[in-house]
Amino acid sequence: MRAPTKSGRNEIKYYIEPAMVYPILDQCRTYIEHDEHALNRPDYRYTIRSLYYDSPKLDFYWEKMDGIKVRRKLRIRTYNEYNKDSVAFLEIKRRYGTVIVKERAKYNFDEIVKIMTSPERIWLTYEQSTNHSLVLGKWVDNIVRWSLEPTILVVYEREPYVGRFRDENDVRITFDYNVRASYTESPAEIFLEDNMTPVVSDRVILELKFNHFMPKWMRQMVQRMNLKQRSISKYCMGVDEGIFNN
Repeated sequence: MRAPTKSGRNEIKYYIEPAMVYPILDQCRTYIEHDEHALNRPDYRYTIRSLYYDSPKLDFYWEKMDGIKVRRKLRIRTYNEYNKDSVAFLEIKRRYGTVIVKERAKYNFDEIVKIMTSPERIWLTYEQSTNHSLVLGKWVDNIVRWSLEPTILVVYEREPYVGRFRDENDVRITFDYNVRASYTESPAEIFLEDNMTPVVSDRVILELKFNHFMPKWMRQMVQRMNLKQRSISKYCMGVDEGIFNN
């Protein structure tokens, strides 16, 4: 298991029409290339599955809806289809305006299911000699403190691109398709596609990500395509469609 990661990133989001994907890519081809994790996937897309935790009163949801600038989310994230070697990540995602700080720790998926069955019973000495236990400890602390529970599963296909010239800015462009959600009570259900409700099916979510500054070529693309930045939360949309509208 690898150590958790913790980094600050700028994330800027836009809704676009599907027909805009290729014109955007044409303007950026010189500077980006396919993410290696998508190279062997159909249409260069992999499936992201995120199970979000929230309190019984949906405190995290309402922080977003109320426009709180500093907020957090806890989720379990895994990818594609299940197999015995599937991995999952415990993630704590904090937002400060457009800046994202994420801590994540990698586990075998079946181990995650076992851990999350009774997280309040986990001894915090679990692998305490490694950085890995820091994320797990924060997870347990948040779950106990806020009575967090599995709330909504959000699934979508992502077409990811990374900067061709690797540097500290770590540029990344992603297109997210077919966002769907369902109310889910257990991490064991994260690979199920039953009873999914479409959240965003007629548009694509474009995300521009970078560490320090938006490069000139990216700014020019945004201007030429007349893109309008939006505040987009797949979690909140998932709650709206998967819980409130059902």
